[in-house]
Amino acid sequence: MAYILNPKYKNLEPFIKQLCTPGWFGENGTFLHDGRNKIKMFETNGLKIAVKEFGNLSLLNRIVYCTLRKSKARRAFEYAGRLKVLKIDTPEEIAYIEIRRKGLLERSYYVCLHTEYRSMLPLFYKRDLSLTEFNEITPLLDDLAAFLYRTHQAGVIHNDLNYTNILYKSPDSTLPHDCPGANECASENGEENKEKRSGIHHGSTGEGHGYSFTLIDINRMKFYKSAENPQPLPLEKRLHNLRRLNVSVIAHLYIMQQYARIMGVRSQDIQLPVINMRYRFEHKRQRTQKIKNFIRGKKE
Repeated sequence: MAYILNPKYKNLEPFIKQLCTPGWFGENGTFLHDGRNKIKMFETNGLKIAVKEFGNLSLLNRIVYCTLRKSKARRAFEYAGRLKVLKIDTPEEIAYIEIRRKGLLERSYYVCLHTEYRSMLPLFYKRDLSLTEFNEITPLLDDLAAFLYRTHQAGVIHNDLNYTNILYKSPDSTLPHDCPGANECASENGEENKEKRSGIHHGSTGEGHGYSFTLIDINRMKFYKSAENPQPLPLEKRLHNLRRLNVSVIAHLYIMQQYARIMGVRSQDIQLPVINMRYRFEHKRQRTQKIKNFIRGKKE
């Protein structure tokens, strides 16, 4: 067992040690998500804390995470610190824990502050937005484009860039409950909403219309800019990343238009390649899922 604790939260060390105790995580806390990776919320020392357990590792991954790669929990912890330096908002990191058995990684935990930022799922759960629905969210889309551009300018690529991994806070700090399908979506996707709200964040200054954004599920990221490599992120890498943004097509085109405006290039130079990449990406993903389902069906 090993853990690294953010010195700012030294007073939480007894809580971290409890998490290291076999069975303690399973018997305590409130579930936010109960899936392959489990997320729970705890309240201690006057703080709401989110803990994500990375478990169910294959033998191969247990070996890889002990020899070739850092654990997901460790990466999330380290990346949160790097994002903070770059002034890209993410829930604030508290600690990561690695539990090993017979020298191999058995499970790991990422611990951070719980965020009250909102999921964008109620805004985008429908693949096609009406014109009225689209017009209602254009200020948010303007600010989202600015946030994505700012993230890329910092040399940061989120390799799981989809709208469920970007939480937001509106200018009045409330979710617009009259947003398209909010009540219906909340009832149908409650568990996903809970999962995507489980995180910590540093204060965000907000974009042009006052919306603020925070990144979660950050264990899959790349940082391209450094003192040794101060060059801006190449356009091709930006476009390749933006193809993952799985909002409705009309919203995607609008975001790309605003991104191009901020970047000072023609909108078609961003929109056309990104939409083309998106369709190829989604087709490949659907084909891969069909193969997985076929294999699972044979096993069953």
